[in-house]
Amino acid sequence: MPTIIEPTKPDIERSVLLNQIGYENSNPLSCSTDKKIEKWEKGFTKLITPSLIYKTHKIKNLGHSLQLENNTVLNSPILAKVMQECNKIVCFLATIGNRIDHEIIRLTDQKCSSEAYILDTIGSMAVEKIVNDFQNRIKAKMRAQNGTTTLRMSPGYCDWPIQEQKKLFSLLDAGKIGVCLSDACLMQPRKTISGIFGIQPHTADKNIYNPCDTCRKSRCPTRRTGMRN
Repeated sequence: MPTIIEPTKPDIERSVLLNQIGYENSNPLSCSTDKKIEKWEKGFTKLITPSLIYKTHKIKNLGHSLQLENNTVLNSPILAKVMQECNKIVCFLATIGNRIDHEIIRLTDQKCSSEAYILDTIGSMAVEKIVNDFQNRIKAKMRAQNGTTTLRMSPGYCDWPIQEQKKLFSLLDAGKIGVCLSDACLMQPRKTISGIFGIQPHTADKNIYNPCDTCRKSRCPTRRTGMRN
């Protein structure tokens, strides 16, 4: 059975938020923008209900694809290579709910585009932090058992087709945390992240494969060159 947890509402780091919305130290904030950021730094927590569902699956076979113990096949040579030292994976879905989506739409309809953009960015940062914290907790637990985790992968990244989102959903009961998948494989609520990461022996830590290290898409917004996991 998948496990459901209710993560703590995350804090948003101001310097990271400013970077995400395009401000630099050499470009000071206007008073009005600073007030808008402060408003939603404090107010976004009332709009989110974090939930995360996950399940661990054993790997049955690895080649140019990844086959799980229940015979689900995830078709991505890069994903299979990321998991090359693993004997099991953790698949997950994390969301902060749809109230923040509704507020972003409301702000947009009222022509408050800058506030909508700030809140949209905060929402993305919030769900990302929830997932990072979750993986870090699993990693710490695995360290105590002489294990570690791989980089995280999601459908639509690298050569893993977005259509494989359906397979990932089949491994989890997404409806229990209010997440659904459209015919185009888009998730609702929008501020939702799906994905998997592998569990491997700590002795293989130095061999963790990062596909970004050999990818030529230098301007990719999800590029993780130089990162471990």
